[in-house]
Amino acid sequence: MALPPKHSYQFIEGDTLRIVLRYKDSDGVGINLTTSTLKLEIKDSEGNTVLDLTGSVTSPNYEVTFTASAANTVGLAGSRGVTRYSYDVQRTYNSGTVDTILHGYMFFYNEVTD
Repeated sequence: MALPPKHSYQFIEGDTLRIVLRYKDSDGVGINLTTSTLKLEIKDSEGNTVLDLTGSVTSPNYEVTFTASAANTVGLAGSRGVTRYSYDVQRTYNSGTVDTILHGYMFFYNEVTD
């Protein structure tokens, strides 16, 4: 399989993290995800898992939402005010086949409002 698309995200620590992905083929047609499990994992520079999220497939059936509560993002900016994490999104088919469909970096910045 070719390297999956790469995309970076920026968030403020202490905010709710919400990522909505629309999974489509090369012709722009939505790919049905209802028979798959989708997982997003965020790791720090040492390879430790920071967040491990399971996606929720919504209507239309090619859209998946990943959510982490505000409490789960507190402190992710670290002591320097911004921290970069690696992430990827994997799709697991009912057959057990796993494909990484997206990867990149997530940056978390300090919150200002308490």
